[in-house]
Amino acid sequence: MPVDNPGTLNQNEAADAIAHMLAVSNVPVGTSELPADPAKLKDIVIKSTP
Repeated sequence: MPVDNPGTLNQNEAADAIAHMLAVSNVPVGTSELPADPAKLKDIVIKSTP
């Protein structure tokens, strides 16, 4: 990220970008900040609501 220069964001910047994409998609906020650690991000499950 960005497409024309991949790998230039650090882990915190990538987590911020993910948080922004979720926010503008109206995904409800959680109880804590998104972790910057990719291994911890893999544990997050986003469930749809009816």
